[in-house]
Amino acid sequence: MIKLSKEELDYVISLSMEYKKIHSDIKDIENLMKEFSEKAKALINDLESKRSEEKKFLLGLEDKYGEGHIDVFSLSWKSKKIEQESEN
Repeated sequence: MIKLSKEELDYVISLSMEYKKIHSDIKDIENLMKEFSEKAKALINDLESKRSEEKKFLLGLEDKYGEGHIDVFSLSWKSKKIEQESEN
């Protein structure tokens, strides 16, 4: 067996430490990606839930005021019947 010089030993140790650091960084990124994926799934579920709530709310407004839609600028219910009457 041949002993390595101090410079060679230092280099091997340095490489070993760099490998460990790189593997650690990769693991950290993988964990972040997993967290982001889980958060994205939760946000998608929240969005779908809000869309369902909105749909139920709009159906309730239609039952109460008749067919129409919400005017997002005036925040009022635009009845389709009234719009058709004003067009004639």
